[in-house]
Amino acid sequence: MLKTKNIFLDAEIFVGSGYFHNAKLIELAKHGGNEDVTLYLTEITVNEIRSNIKEDINTVIHQVNEFKKKVHRNGRILKKIEGFKEYIELPKIDSKTDFNKINQSLNDFIEKGKVKLIPYQGIELKNILDKYFNREKPFGDGKKKYEFPDAIVIESIEKWCFDNNEKIYVISGDSDLSDYTSDNIYPLNKVSTILNLINREINVNQAKLEWIDKIYNDNLGLIELKIAKRFTEKFIDEISFELDVSDVQVESLRFFDYSIIRQDEGDIILQMDVDIDFSCSISYTKRTWEDFERKHANIDKATTITVELEFEAYFEDKEHNQDISIHCIYTSIPSEEDVEDWIDGLDYD
Repeated sequence: MLKTKNIFLDAEIFVGSGYFHNAKLIELAKHGGNEDVTLYLTEITVNEIRSNIKEDINTVIHQVNEFKKKVHRNGRILKKIEGFKEYIELPKIDSKTDFNKINQSLNDFIEKGKVKLIPYQGIELKNILDKYFNREKPFGDGKKKYEFPDAIVIESIEKWCFDNNEKIYVISGDSDLSDYTSDNIYPLNKVSTILNLINREINVNQAKLEWIDKIYNDNLGLIELKIAKRFTEKFIDEISFELDVSDVQVESLRFFDYSIIRQDEGDIILQMDVDIDFSCSISYTKRTWEDFERKHANIDKATTITVELEFEAYFEDKEHNQDISIHCIYTSIPSEEDVEDWIDGLDYD
């Protein structure tokens, strides 16, 4: 159950979610706008988000420019061939214009979610310095560039809680914040976790929650098939062209407790972590002393992925559950870097 309706969002949550088009953030803003909960940022957090937006845009500009140089050198022969021009002559990225667009999305999120700002004025500098010298959270690993803003944010939240006799959830994937605890702060590291708590308490319909549980438990076999299919397709499609993945076989899936992300009329979204055991074949190019050589590897791995399921179902029709549609709308996959590390660790071709 919800311990408080106050929810603070760390900048890392926005950066890690790809900013403001993330479905979970949109859902959370909807709850804020409906005043089911009260969302908070600090002034420092807003500035940190804006700083990250600028940094990410500049990184993309650099990567695109490097790509353009390579295409200009190696792809000139394709410029006159119909269909290739649009890929070679990429549009220019305008850092100022694109920043303003994303920054407006931040302003929209604050407005739609009725987000309130926690000020940092009046905090005790001594408390921050004491934590620094004692290596207490959020200090500890020496990343002073990030630790001091985090410390100011935490001290601002603590002061706000004390002044207003309130408690608050702090949502952050950054362990310096998510591992911090006090009498006033409840840390969580996922937006899905707070959405699950909200959906299980705000306008709660216990019969509907039991119905969702029943759909899930009655269809575990089908859910496994949907997840395995989606994982296989995505893993083959999205791993780099330099790694040719084939013959993906999902051996087993083990589900953790799911979170209810959304339960609108006719549309229910669940998210969960899944331990997956799978095997696959990978062909890849490896540089030798003299040339490049094409190699092959068979891999058996166990990893954890994040999965989102969609149930298209109406509670009013709960007696006719055969009409329910179940879709796996998202699954994470191992990164290209993970796969390359697996290959590097093999002792055979």
